[in-house]
Amino acid sequence: MAAEELEQINVIAKMSNQVVQEYEALQREHGLTTMECQRIQEERDKAIQKLNEFQQGGFISTPSPPYLTDRQTQKEL
Repeated sequence: MAAEELEQINVIAKMSNQVVQEYEALQREHGLTTMECQRIQEERDKAIQKLNEFQQGGFISTPSPPYLTDRQTQKEL
């Protein structure tokens, strides 16, 4: 019976080590994912800021519809 108990202890120890290693790997992955998320959020914030600057500066204008441009061209001819 002692051999069986020793075998069970070894199996439990191996499984415990595997669980700890998997947990640590997941923690590392979570850290990398968190950093990537922060980077993407910063990029988004910069893009929104640039868009707001363009809109406030009047750099965005509404284009004329094509039919108006065509009529102006025909009048000029």
